[in-house]
Amino acid sequence: MVFTLNYVVSPESKVVTVQNVDWIKSAEKLGDYSVRLHLKKPFPPALEYLSNAVPMFPKKYFEEVGMAGFSRKPIGTGPYKVTAIATGEGVKMDKNPDYFQGSPQGQPKIAHINFRVIADAETRLAELMTGGIDWTWRVAPDQAENLKAMPNLVVTSGATMRIGFLILDARGTSSADSPMKHLKVRQAINYAINRDGLASQLVGGESKPLQVACYPGQFGCDTSAATVYNYDPAKAKALLAEAGYPNGFETEIFAYRDRDYVEAIIGNLRAVGINAKLRYLKYAALRDQQRGGKVPMSFQAWGSFSILDTSASAGTWFKGNPDDNIKDPQVQGWLQTADNALDPQVRKDNYRKALQRISEQAYWAPLFNYSMNYAYVSDLNFKPYPDELPRFVLSSWK
Repeated sequence: MVFTLNYVVSPESKVVTVQNVDWIKSAEKLGDYSVRLHLKKPFPPALEYLSNAVPMFPKKYFEEVGMAGFSRKPIGTGPYKVTAIATGEGVKMDKNPDYFQGSPQGQPKIAHINFRVIADAETRLAELMTGGIDWTWRVAPDQAENLKAMPNLVVTSGATMRIGFLILDARGTSSADSPMKHLKVRQAINYAINRDGLASQLVGGESKPLQVACYPGQFGCDTSAATVYNYDPAKAKALLAEAGYPNGFETEIFAYRDRDYVEAIIGNLRAVGINAKLRYLKYAALRDQQRGGKVPMSFQAWGSFSILDTSASAGTWFKGNPDDNIKDPQVQGWLQTADNALDPQVRKDNYRKALQRISEQAYWAPLFNYSMNYAYVSDLNFKPYPDELPRFVLSSWK
């Protein structure tokens, strides 16, 4: 643990998601089973970050093989051991006979797990229906409905922590004359989008409309802090006219996933006069463009690394980290105070202030939380969780 924590905060680690570790100063070994963690500032959700977002590397083995070698043959202390990795094809795992006997989640009951990469959704479902696989997820809503009619399969839907949203270029870094610099334009975009329709008709399942820049179940995510932008195309058009765009304007919307959702958003925007051309990129390319300030509007999704704290949502996107395109000093200050305060009420109060300003200034257009559809054979015991982590260690055969 000491090795890992000192490694991830060093420049050589080249950590991409710096917000997951930038609160750590260093770690020191006190004994075989005790560690002292030195923080840059107090950070109340530290243990949750350590348990969810920071994997531990075995020092001797990691130093021998490096990150590339570790990725090909990882070694850990979990309930399953990786026995084979075929790039682009899948991963095989066996029950770990040395797994901690006193684990509160118990010992794994399934002896072998074979993860297969099947890119095509239709092929995945065909494999499930013919017995080639036992479990799959991310099943489209219409396909999930069809599978429910099959007696040998179970289909479940679960709300997730992942949220969908638009980032709007409020600073105008994408172009000198960007309409996104105008508050009324950003507000118009928020009013133009049919969140209820997106959640109920496209995402489906347990998806709900969202008005705030965090997942409602996270500590500090006060949904009452948000300005409510109901679906109101007429108001959107009026705001555009007040901003100097009575005939609308042309722009681009960048995305890396969920093309059908984005196309629905484009349709909503077109209805009020905003003609948005879709730029569909791979995630890494979009991330670099976004961080470089070259994106007028983008559709994004964020799961907060399964951390139930607003520091992992609004804190990631608005606290001065690489993904903060807004750089609002007031918001940054409130979020920093909330992240470092030991008093829970002080944390809540400052998160509320930040979320309220983010909403009032329409820096984002929060849209919905995602819902996940799972389909699996009826003799498998499986329970979904909001953090999207399939806990096969808790699963079993009937």
